[in-house]
Amino acid sequence: WVVKANTRNQSNCTKKALKIRLEVLGNRHQDVAASYYRMGRILTKQNQYTKARVRYQLALDIYLEVHGEGHKVVVGIRKKMAKCLELQGQHHEE
Repeated sequence: WVVKANTRNQSNCTKKALKIRLEVLGNRHQDVAASYYRMGRILTKQNQYTKARVRYQLALDIYLEVHGEGHKVVVGIRKKMAKCLELQGQHHEE
């Protein structure tokens, strides 16, 4: 219960931060990508792998524009997306 409440609070805070960043920075800024990435991590912890992969993809698209294919952030997000696919086969999503 505590973990679920904690991730719910993290999710709310991250959503608020994302909204502000989108308004201030626009939708192609790396800080917006960081918010999408955080949302992906939170959703992964909540076993919501399809939603997590969508957020990771949004982050990946921005980071590819900013850093290019070989950057460590891009590689890391691709690994997170692959892990979601792997876990999706092991858990039932809520």
